Amino acid sequence: AVQNTEAGVSWICDQTCLMQGKCYRSGCTCDRP
Repeated sequence: AVQNTEAGVSWICDQTCLMQGKCYRSGCTCDRP
């Protein structure tokens, strides 16, 4: 897992999702476009 930060807010993301640019604060899911 990777900690991602945006606008001062941090959350944990799956590495694969993050590499695909599909890491979201609300769930960090790969299923969203």
